[in-house]
Amino acid sequence: MEKLKVFISSTFLDLRDERDALSNLFREFGIDVLALDAMPSSGDSPQKVIAQGITKSDLVILIFGSRYGALLNETRFIAKNRDTCSVTKWEYLLARDKQKTILTFIKDTTYDQNEKSQNPLKEALFRSFKSEFDHVNKQYFSNAIELKTKVIQSIIAYLHNSKNGSLHQLKAENESLKKEINTLQEKLIKQSYPVHGFQSSFTSLGNNSLLGLGDYKPKQK
Repeated sequence: MEKLKVFISSTFLDLRDERDALSNLFREFGIDVLALDAMPSSGDSPQKVIAQGITKSDLVILIFGSRYGALLNETRFIAKNRDTCSVTKWEYLLARDKQKTILTFIKDTTYDQNEKSQNPLKEALFRSFKSEFDHVNKQYFSNAIELKTKVIQSIIAYLHNSKNGSLHQLKAENESLKKEINTLQEKLIKQSYPVHGFQSSFTSLGNNSLLGLGDYKPKQK
């Protein structure tokens, strides 16, 4: 069975721990990680490597932290709106254009004041980008441990409900898909992540009633 391929999209400086935690977790679960900082060095440009990673991916994990990140005009990226579009937003737009499934996660944190002092425009751009997800299913997290749990929950739910792309073939192979989902569940339970109330609620759900993406209700801000 072909491995699930996941691209991680986020800023780097504020979410380094979260990116490392997800990359390590995915490898442990047998999931291919397609992200600039998780792939071997090559002679290709970062823009080309990112574009290839998004194209090959089954899922894109989009994470919002406390920064808007580098603008395209601060890099060698070639694209429209270089003065206002960040690398992370460019990744998102490319994934959207390629009709990739995008799972969105937002960290409970405040905007980075250092970035604001360096370029006040970035805060407004960050809030505008983030507001595009006001009416999209998303999940909030506080730390890398909580993020790992919620990402794997969402991936398992996606596997249950998948009807598109290469994963449509996985669904057709019903028994193989069930085994893959069960393996993910078992590994997740064995991890015993110290997220309050997670283990007991997860194990009580059973194979046929996992937390779906549409079931999540953001906490009150």
